[in-house]
Amino acid sequence: MAIQTRPAASAARALCAGVLATLALLPAPARAQALRENLWMPNGPVNAIAVRGNTIYLGGSFSRVGPPTGSFVSIDAATGDPIPPFPYVSGVVTTIVGDGNGGWYIGGYFSSVGGQPRSNVAHLDATGSPTAWNPGTDFPVDVLLFDSTTGTVYVGGYFNTIGGQVRSGLAAVDGVTGVPTAWNPHPIGSPARVFTLALYGTTMYVGGGFTDIGGQPRNNLASVDTATGAALTWNPNVNKSVFGIWLRTSDAFPFTRTLYVCGAFDTIGGQVRNFIASVDADTGVPTSWQPDADNFVRKIVVTSGPSPRQPIITVYAAGDFHRLGAQTRNYLGAVNAAGLATSWFPDPNSGAFALGAANGVIYAGGGFTSVGGQPRRYLAALDPATGAATSWDPALNSYPQAFASSGNSIIVGGSFSSVGGPIRNNIAAIDAVTGQPTTWDPNADGAISALLVIGSTLYVGGQFTGIGGQARINAAALDLGTGTATSWNPSPNGQVMALALRSLSPNLNLIYMGGAFTTVAGQTRYRLAAMDDGTVPQLSGWSPFVDNEVHALAVHGQRIYAGGAFTGSITALNLDGTPNNSFYPTPSGPCYVDAIVASADRVYVGGSFHYLGGRVRDNLAALDTLGRATTLDPFTDDLVEALVLNGSTLYVGGRFAQFAGAQRYGVGALDVSTGRLTNFGADALGYEIRSIALGDGATYLGGDFAYQGLVLHWHFTGFGAVATGVDVPIASVEPERLRLSSNPFRDQLSLQFDVPDAAQADVRIYDTAGRQVRRLEPNKWGTLERRATWDGRDESGTSVSAGVYFVRVRAGTEQLSAKVLRLR
Repeated sequence: MAIQTRPAASAARALCAGVLATLALLPAPARAQALRENLWMPNGPVNAIAVRGNTIYLGGSFSRVGPPTGSFVSIDAATGDPIPPFPYVSGVVTTIVGDGNGGWYIGGYFSSVGGQPRSNVAHLDATGSPTAWNPGTDFPVDVLLFDSTTGTVYVGGYFNTIGGQVRSGLAAVDGVTGVPTAWNPHPIGSPARVFTLALYGTTMYVGGGFTDIGGQPRNNLASVDTATGAALTWNPNVNKSVFGIWLRTSDAFPFTRTLYVCGAFDTIGGQVRNFIASVDADTGVPTSWQPDADNFVRKIVVTSGPSPRQPIITVYAAGDFHRLGAQTRNYLGAVNAAGLATSWFPDPNSGAFALGAANGVIYAGGGFTSVGGQPRRYLAALDPATGAATSWDPALNSYPQAFASSGNSIIVGGSFSSVGGPIRNNIAAIDAVTGQPTTWDPNADGAISALLVIGSTLYVGGQFTGIGGQARINAAALDLGTGTATSWNPSPNGQVMALALRSLSPNLNLIYMGGAFTTVAGQTRYRLAAMDDGTVPQLSGWSPFVDNEVHALAVHGQRIYAGGAFTGSITALNLDGTPNNSFYPTPSGPCYVDAIVASADRVYVGGSFHYLGGRVRDNLAALDTLGRATTLDPFTDDLVEALVLNGSTLYVGGRFAQFAGAQRYGVGALDVSTGRLTNFGADALGYEIRSIALGDGATYLGGDFAYQGLVLHWHFTGFGAVATGVDVPIASVEPERLRLSSNPFRDQLSLQFDVPDAAQADVRIYDTAGRQVRRLEPNKWGTLERRATWDGRDESGTSVSAGVYFVRVRAGTEQLSAKVLRLR
């Protein structure tokens, strides 16, 4: 399957953003299929999936495979490791604020926390568990501020109601009960939206997009009274939206207050100020400070020191800019008190929109994959003087949007759903039972586009120069046991995008390759080639000619079907490589074919087209063996990239939002005998499904998408149960410090663990979906050792079903875990 670069990608990404933005606004749909919540996720797109037994092989563009954590995670500030247990926030967290007791208030656009319904705002106690605090908004929350003196939580966003009461964009909620107070500044706009807040005494500074607030005309920045909600006379008059503010009070007499402001504006108080400025917090008059960015500034962090009387003020900025403080600064930069750029130059390769500072480090988040001179996906810790990336590398699978800190932990919220996990460069194997990555690690140095399992070998196509410990260019065969490359070495000189199989005999197969190459094994082959899988592999004489990329291959009977970007877009080839002229689908207009699956009497074709087989067909067509479109017309409104036929069910993946007249985001299934959609994919949040694979009653999806479950599943997910039994391997992560007796067990499991004597051990049992089953009370035993028992029951006293469970022990900074098997 080819990684597409056509214009539809931007529209699809916009679709995904829109789908995520409405996540918290819709009632949870009835689950059309059982989601595999325990599957670990790569931190980048999955382009291809292959299944053999209880192992799922993934290929794509990723660097790690991590556990399902949800979008709110505590990360060790030293190691970068996520700290369980996880609250499992399902959705996007955009703002975090401490409650003063070790817990957190969080806001964003999410639908559940820890499996409990929570609409866009929630409270977590010091253990990370959701409390009963549940105001709930009808639209997303952008900012929270907690006033510890009054116990009030201020909530900003673009909602219309909170806690069942009408509040437009800004509200105050009791921090204990969750009941909205009478405070109601009522910002007005089209629509009114509050992005940022700052508090000083009884004055609340409010930034966002509005034209009135507190009963007075105020453009995008204002101050209101925390008692009455009335607007104060302070009026900077900003001409466009304000995204961030930072209030700084001088450290020495006279105690002046300055409000630093960033956003989409270009004037404040009638004076030109491009995207970043500062104003007097008492008068509202802009200062002379003028860093003059050339595009939006989305977040700022202000630091100062070391002298109280002559502090060195540094303003760190993140956004869409390429120039700041009279210097080239891409997406991240820092300016001094004179408004000039400092030497801080992280230079990320894409936009930045999250910033935080803690423990002498600047934390930055965004869409980048490199920053500070190092490869870093979406999140990095940067030296505050130079901008160089530290060794801290949590490896998120999507964007962070909010930071906080607590002791030795960095608290991160965003649109991600997985943090950390073992390094797996572009190819990995997942245990279908536990959901975790195996030790199999071929370590490809470039993207994988196609996978094909034959016996004990995995054939791989893509764009790489090394894999399985050997130099292999764009195509390789890997041993499923060791991950090492075999002697099969076609060495095509361009990307391999598709692989297909034809068996020649019980012991010999022909591997067909399609892609962008023009030579294979040193011989001319124009984008199509075949090579056997013998002990001494030989290039076949099969040598058709096509004039552009081949994206899809399918073999059926005496035909090899090829589709792509070449003239004609789809062709049927004979076994000798000549065109099968009886197959003539007559495409018209722009046509790209990205997926093909063939049966005895039909050829199903997916891609980007509007006319195929002599009829109008939008992106998906069913052709007969002569290439004529049948009466089946399961149109989609955008690109189709993946097809799998199982009996009479056709699974379809791509970038679409409509499939056969129904809403389906990126994936759906059609009964080709009746022409009716099944309910598969009815609750998907797609946007781009690039690969679909079936195995042992399960369906797996890969691509660049989000799928709603206990957490958002990015890039890879699966549905359907996988059988478990007594043959499941049991491996203790800490075999010496966490010891389990009678594992597997039926009636009672005994645990012994070594932890610091002064620490209060916290012992919990989780199921494979990450849900807490039971919290155990440990007993002290000896100087360091402690023990606990589990009788196989949950918190309600109900005996749990047979299967795999996890024991997690936390004591101070110590963390131990192990897998256990409950028998019947």
